[in-house]
Amino acid sequence: MRRRYREPNWPRLMSIEAACAYLGSIEREHFLKAVGPSLRARKMPDGLIRFDRRELDAWVDSGGKVQPPRIDDDWLSDVANAED
Repeated sequence: MRRRYREPNWPRLMSIEAACAYLGSIEREHFLKAVGPSLRARKMPDGLIRFDRRELDAWVDSGGKVQPPRIDDDWLSDVANAED
C-alpha cells in the first residue's frame, strides 16, 4: 500500500518513496540519478535511509542543478539497497 502525503504533513526526513512523492511523483530511478547526488543520504540508527526535506527544497530552488560531487562515493549503494 502506498502512503499518501499532503501538505503540511510532510516529514522532515523522508524515505525515497516520500521524497519522490514530495517532488511530484517522480520515479525512483530518476530520483537516484538526477536528485540523489545533490543530497546527503542519512542512514538512520535502524538502517533506513532518509533525505532532508530542506535539501529537497534547496534542490528545487536551484532549478534542479546537480551540486558538487558528494564526499561519500558509496551513497548510491546504501540508497539502492535501502528499504523505504
